[in-house]
Amino acid sequence: MQELYEALRRYRGSPPASSATYFNKDASIVFVPTGAIYTGQSQIEGLMSQMRGSWQYVESMKRLSVSFDAENGVVSEEALFTIRHENLMPWLLPEIPGTGTTIVMPICTVTNIDLVTRKIASQRYYYDGAAALKAVKVLSKATAKGVGWVPDSEVFPKKFTTVFENLYADAAEDLPKQAEVAAAPAAANAASGAGQPSSFNPTTGGSRTSVKLYAPPGGKSNFSLG
Repeated sequence: MQELYEALRRYRGSPPASSATYFNKDASIVFVPTGAIYTGQSQIEGLMSQMRGSWQYVESMKRLSVSFDAENGVVSEEALFTIRHENLMPWLLPEIPGTGTTIVMPICTVTNIDLVTRKIASQRYYYDGAAALKAVKVLSKATAKGVGWVPDSEVFPKKFTTVFENLYADAAEDLPKQAEVAAAPAAANAASGAGQPSSFNPTTGGSRTSVKLYAPPGGKSNFSLG
């Protein structure tokens, strides 16, 4: 199993036309942080072409751990990935032009191997997308109100930075309003007793109020307010 996996993982720097050597016809590769999905040999060949164009900038891929589930054909690998962001890398940072910075981040790969064809059936990449964006200075500061991040104007033109700032500012203003609107029906129900069974009848004695609440069949729940 280990020998097979070591041979299959070499697809990353291989010519796109060799995809059939490594993948099933209906195989898929998913980059979970970006949601990018490549399905079938045609799309995977496109991905291999992108990766081959960037693989020269990989400084290291230090394996931290690897585990094999030989019975089910599943391999999980953790590695410390170091790459120079010298060109557009859609598979790693979609739509972000090369910044010349070095990205160092942990990455986990889960590979499902078809034990009949002895090829990759599916593969999923997990990594901290926000950390990668921060490394290339796309995410560089929090907004004043602490809601989300805004792009660095050195990477994105000012007009795009302004758009993001406005979006986050609007979100910061809308969140309290949405919370208030969502809480209003609950407050009204609490005041009127709406939503309680017809037998709901709080009793008051002295300075304490005892309220009988819903309980599962055969049980009772009591709640006291001081």
